[in-house]
This record gives sequence, structure tokens and C-alpha cells, in this order.
Amino acid sequence: TVLGKEHFVSNYGGRKAVDTREFLNMVDLMLQGYRFVDDMEALRKMQQYELKDEHVLMLMGYLRYLYAKYNSRDAAIRSQVTGNYAIYPMDASQLNRLDQCIVQTEKMLAGRPMTVYDIYQGATTIYKVSRTDMPNILPQNLAFVQTLNEVFDLRIES
Repeated sequence: TVLGKEHFVSNYGGRKAVDTREFLNMVDLMLQGYRFVDDMEALRKMQQYELKDEHVLMLMGYLRYLYAKYNSRDAAIRSQVTGNYAIYPMDASQLNRLDQCIVQTEKMLAGRPMTVYDIYQGATTIYKVSRTDMPNILPQNLAFVQTLNEVFDLRIES
């Protein structure tokens, strides 16, 4: 799953597996506790949450704000965000691509309301090997879902 940080392990970044055996044990534990129905419920919540233009603008501004804080030269400012996020949800170029996805999605919806799910789907087109550094794909996706969860109070268990 990409909808919960407890379902992610890697040998780089903040959550390291010391060796292959520990890594495999962690994966085994994750698979034992995984429930597909939880992911489907999270996606259903995203599909039902209709967004007004101001919601989309607020989210995009908040994502840029997080990125600016994360990259601040001031350690006090940077620590305000890095404690909650192992990595920023999107960098500047990814945010620009998400802007374009949102504009295209709005056109495609032809007057129907955009949902949180539409935004999430736009983000997942960015979290691909050809567009994002491989080590950042899952951590950024998780940070993005965490941001959606916080901003729109989706109550997605993670």
C-alpha cells in the first residue's frame, strides 16, 4: 500500500533496515497486518470529498509553503516541518507539474466538481521513475497522502 507509512520500509532514508533478514521480517509483518479494504476506504473518502476552487488553491499554496520551510537555511524554520515529514511531498518542479495536471483535470471534468481523489491521481502521475528520483517516489507519495489527510481531515489511518 502507498496509503500508510507503516507499510513502507527501505534501506535508505529515515527508516533503515540493518540487514536483509530484518528487512524481510519487517515486510512479513507489514503483509500480515495489511488490509486492502483500508486502502479502498481511503480512496473512497478521497473520491467523495468535492473541492471548491479555494480548496485547490489552499492545497497548492500549502504544498509550496511546506517545500519552502523544508528547504529553509534557517534550522529553526526547517525543524518545524522536518519533524512531521521525512521528506517534502513535492519539490518545485513537481508542484509545477501538479498545477498542469490540475488544470487538465479541471478541463476534462467539464464543470463537474474536482475531488481530492483527482488531485491524488494527478500526483501519482508525477511519482514515477521517469519523473522522480527513485529513492523519493514512495516517501514523497506518503508525505503527499499525509498532507491530503491533514488538510482535508480525511481521517485516513496511517
